[in-house]
Amino acid sequence: EEIHNAPMLMSAWAKTPKKEESSSSGKKGKERAVAVEGLLKRMIDERRAGNTNAIVRTQDYNAVMKSWVNSGEMNAAAERVEQILRNMQDKFVEGDEHVQPNAESFELAIEAWTIASDVDYAPARAHKILEWMNHLYTSSENDKAAPNTNCFHLVLRAWASSGKLEAPIMSEHLIMWMQHLQQQGLESAKPNTMCFNTVMAAWLKSGDITAEKRIRQIFEFMELSSRKGNTDIKPDSSSYNTVISSI
Repeated sequence: EEIHNAPMLMSAWAKTPKKEESSSSGKKGKERAVAVEGLLKRMIDERRAGNTNAIVRTQDYNAVMKSWVNSGEMNAAAERVEQILRNMQDKFVEGDEHVQPNAESFELAIEAWTIASDVDYAPARAHKILEWMNHLYTSSENDKAAPNTNCFHLVLRAWASSGKLEAPIMSEHLIMWMQHLQQQGLESAKPNTMCFNTVMAAWLKSGDITAEKRIRQIFEFMELSSRKGNTDIKPDSSSYNTVISSI
């Protein structure tokens, strides 16, 4: 009975908001994440012991990763989440189809690095996971690892908020990569207004001498594209505000 309820408990604890001091179970932050991971380990041990009802699935691993993302442990949590993701992929390659990492798995790993504000290399680590995700998909090592707009936007946001010198250029490279993937037929990776707004925000934050010009060029591209029918990148109020702020 306890093993049967484990996935539900893991999911419930994992969804507890990061800012919430305590849940109905009385668990907090790191303690909650350790508890969720303990339930996963119990299920794995039960399976090894011959319990055929103890089947660990992708959503169970995702629940553990989510609990670490919500733990408030920043860099330590991001390291653990990435380790879990890589372990899932290894197990899948070895033949365990129940734990194939899916889009949510990769998104959680990327998100973990975007909130790891206690280390300055966090944007680069998020970027590397996105590159790995794309490699797994294009090499047919994982057909559920197709890069998507949400994953790209998380990395864009990480660069844009970092204040790093290379942030605007890295953001632009990401947008061009998204456009390239879309042209190759991967619609899941198509950029939207929010993505372009984030690139403009990266330029605005940079204080670079060319920022105003670049922001205007990006905005004009968005306007022209939307007039030609690509309403996914139509400028919104945030787009206009960034242009005004850059003047």
